[in-house]
Amino acid sequence: MKRLLSVILMTVLVMVAIPITRIQAKQVSENAKIPLLVTGFYRIASLEQPELVFDVAYSSRENGAIIHLWKYSRGAHQQVKAIYLGDNTYIFEFQHAEQVITAMCAEQPIVTYPRGSGNYQWTLLYAGNGAFYIRNIATGLYLTIEGDVATQSARIVQYSNLDSDSQRWLFLER
Repeated sequence: MKRLLSVILMTVLVMVAIPITRIQAKQVSENAKIPLLVTGFYRIASLEQPELVFDVAYSSRENGAIIHLWKYSRGAHQQVKAIYLGDNTYIFEFQHAEQVITAMCAEQPIVTYPRGSGNYQWTLLYAGNGAFYIRNIATGLYLTIEGDVATQSARIVQYSNLDSDSQRWLFLER
């Protein structure tokens, strides 16, 4: 009986541990933990429609290329390297162009630029159910789906915290 319980417990532990292997927990208070992403490649997906991911429009390598939602096709222009800088600060760099997700002005489209150009550092706030809010450190605004509806070609903008699914993002292994 003890052996059976041990096998069941180990099976449950393995099943629970597998989805969180790329996440580490940081103690932020005595009773709360915020998962932090490990540096690596991800696709950033909408919590509303996980098949829609951050996509550089037309696979552009130009400065100021628009980031919108598009159905995942495994393209390098949809794969983002989360680079952890410490203190819950990240840079998100697209694989195809070595350009980072950059915020310009409130309610304006999020675009790509090389590192060092504009507001390109972000912090993550855990939103529950494996999702995160992504907040720009310089502006204090959150990445948001324009129009609050996850549809193909919807642009990503920054906006104040609406506490809505249009601001909740999944980091899925590519």
